[in-house]
Amino acid sequence: GFLSLGACSEQEVVAQLRSLSGSEEAVFLCRDGNGVGHPNADCPDFDATDDTNLAKHLSLMALVSQTLTDEVAIVNVSGGSVVDVDPRTPGFGFLRVGGRPVSMAATPGGSASFVATADAGHNGIFALPTTCLSAPAADDPPRDLTTWPACRLHETPGEIAVIIQPFDTAGA
Repeated sequence: GFLSLGACSEQEVVAQLRSLSGSEEAVFLCRDGNGVGHPNADCPDFDATDDTNLAKHLSLMALVSQTLTDEVAIVNVSGGSVVDVDPRTPGFGFLRVGGRPVSMAATPGGSASFVATADAGHNGIFALPTTCLSAPAADDPPRDLTTWPACRLHETPGEIAVIIQPFDTAGA
């Protein structure tokens, strides 16, 4: 038997894998294995004896602006890895925000982070709850722009900060 392989051709398929690019700013927060935020003073977690209890397994996380793609990357600093929030797509999936991230801040207790974005017609602030800083469950939809609470700004935002108002003398 004569077999002709001349009609078969191999075409190289190249998948574009994204990496951290256009990183300019980072904020850090501490969260446990359940995704609940903790004060940064609780991280790094040097006691690994209780790590089977997710509420006591603490990780220092960095949110890193991705100015070329209008996204925020998540880096597990304690684990030394980039968090893929969209494992269904090749490469690392990051958190999409509505414009070029220009400033970020996190709450002292680690419950949320805020991202100010600036692009013509896309000035705003996006709130990223700490419990959402991971890939969604297998049967949940992917995280997209509509996942985050946001507000539109009429002006280009500057540097943002989280300010905690102390209790008054009446305890309010």
